[in-house]
Amino acid sequence: TMIFKPIRWIVFDITGTLLKFHPSVAEIYYQAAKNVQIEPPFLDPALMKPAFSKAYKQVNQEYPCFGYYSLGSERDWWKEVVSRTLTTAVSSDSRIKLTADDHERYFRAVYQAFGSPSSYHVYPDTWKLLDVLKSSQKTRSDGSCYQLGIITNSDCRAIDTTLPTLNLHHHFQFALSSTDYGWMKPDSRQYLKAYEQMQFYDPHLASPEEVLYIGNDIEADYKGARASGFQSILIGM
Repeated sequence: TMIFKPIRWIVFDITGTLLKFHPSVAEIYYQAAKNVQIEPPFLDPALMKPAFSKAYKQVNQEYPCFGYYSLGSERDWWKEVVSRTLTTAVSSDSRIKLTADDHERYFRAVYQAFGSPSSYHVYPDTWKLLDVLKSSQKTRSDGSCYQLGIITNSDCRAIDTTLPTLNLHHHFQFALSSTDYGWMKPDSRQYLKAYEQMQFYDPHLASPEEVLYIGNDIEADYKGARASGFQSILIGM
């Protein structure tokens, strides 16, 4: 029988765990194209999803961790993704001749869209769970409350802009992104660096086994956390 230590910290992934994009990444990219007048019949919305997926994978392979090692800034990294997405999406239509100004206008529209709260949907269960954990001090036998944190493979903007925009940031004692040190889950260095931060705030934290990690990706979240000594829960949305 496996015996688990009492949990002191509960740490979350962000996208797919606490919230999702709304209505979807592809639709946000398509609407941005319409806003800068790159629109039907010259742009098929069905092409946006595969175009974005291809661009994201390519740029992530060439410049890991949102350009942490080579590209200069997260914004430059996203500019490359957005430009390649647009180029791929319109490549089948010879009538579209994109200029550098087109790409610049389009990137600004996309980047602004993801800074807006309307591009995200916080799961109703997220609010319920955070409320329960916030009141845990009243129900735990030792009179303490759970401390909460974030470990995400997203860039710093998800922590510095998205969480405050959605009024979620104040629930969490710390947050660690993939661009803080250039590591991504399931790399144990990401989890163990987060554990160091937890110990800073909680000197009584004695073992990674006292941390529960909650995420929606079986490799990055569930297996990565367990391999690092954390307890782990995999959720699906």
